[in-house]
Amino acid sequence: MLYGMQDLSYGFLSIRPKSHELRKDEFWAVENINFELYEGEILGIIGANGSGKSTLLRILTGIFPPDRGRISIDGSVGGIIALGAGMHPHMTGRENIYLNGTVLGLTKPEIDRLFDEIVDFSELSSFLDAPISTYSSGMKVRLGFAVAVHCKPEILLVDEVLSVGDLNFQNKCMRKLREVRDQAKAVIFISHSMENIELLCTRLIVLNDGGLLFEGKVREGIAVYENIQNKVSNADVGEIAGKNSGDIEIKSVNVQDEDNNEIREIKEGRKFLVVYQFSSKIQIDDVIVSSTIRDSDGRPLIWNRNSDLGKNIKVNIGMNKICVTYLKSNLKSGIYFLTFSIKNSKTGEYYIKVISKDYWFKITSPVLSRGYVQSDVQWEYYNNLIK
Repeated sequence: MLYGMQDLSYGFLSIRPKSHELRKDEFWAVENINFELYEGEILGIIGANGSGKSTLLRILTGIFPPDRGRISIDGSVGGIIALGAGMHPHMTGRENIYLNGTVLGLTKPEIDRLFDEIVDFSELSSFLDAPISTYSSGMKVRLGFAVAVHCKPEILLVDEVLSVGDLNFQNKCMRKLREVRDQAKAVIFISHSMENIELLCTRLIVLNDGGLLFEGKVREGIAVYENIQNKVSNADVGEIAGKNSGDIEIKSVNVQDEDNNEIREIKEGRKFLVVYQFSSKIQIDDVIVSSTIRDSDGRPLIWNRNSDLGKNIKVNIGMNKICVTYLKSNLKSGIYFLTFSIKNSKTGEYYIKVISKDYWFKITSPVLSRGYVQSDVQWEYYNNLIK
């Protein structure tokens, strides 16, 4: 309370306190972070909980003034940085659209013009006249995001809130963020979903203990972040999870036809195989292996696990191969990506998780089915292919 009174007094008297000195029990939430954001970029920011991500976004939006340093922003800024931020719980959804739009710099005629688009995007037309306090967390995210993106700010800030919405709305948000990027706008995107980060972002920043640990290519940044997380998780779980992800290394991911030829294009209705080869330094008696086919927006269409089929998979020391045969996939024409993971069946800890646009294939003929797709699948597993 004393610190609060001092800060209020300094602000009232326009006195800037000594920024290089910390008071008792204070620490730097973010320190020595320098970066630039350019038009057309989606900059991802990742880091463990408490690393300073949300604080940084609050500084960029002007909620917190920086104690040291300088922020230069050329363009309007809008964002959704906390669940329900900027919404009045006792006002209706309709009233909050006007409230949020005004906060983001729009006039009433501009909000009137965008109102129907915002409502259509949020899919909340039936609840517009209900107070926000009656909304679920996912509904609040829908409304807040819809207002933020339709206000068309030059710089859009998005904190880890999209994970609250359902899958279809998350996919819609991803497509909208791509539209923002393609319109030469700029986005800062915070997420704990490495799939979304890799599929969406053009550049990546990794924060750790309030400092800038990495800035550069997305895949390299994800590797840095996962190395940190592996050290933490292994320290926590000890001998339960057993080993870190360095003990299993992916060697290849191939799509093959019925004659075991490696292919990239598959005709509709034809059987195909996805073959994962990896090496292991350890033996694991029971693992859960997931093989996922995703569309170009990152949406999981076919998701299979050995445990769902009652198949026990044991990883041996040396080379291992898993072959997933898709007898009938019913995928529509388009480009698809593969995701592969192995985790401990008891603790849920990941030994390895492969998320990369390098592993893709193409369906060349259209079919009728869309969205989540049921698939006839066979699993085959081989140990110690190469000694």
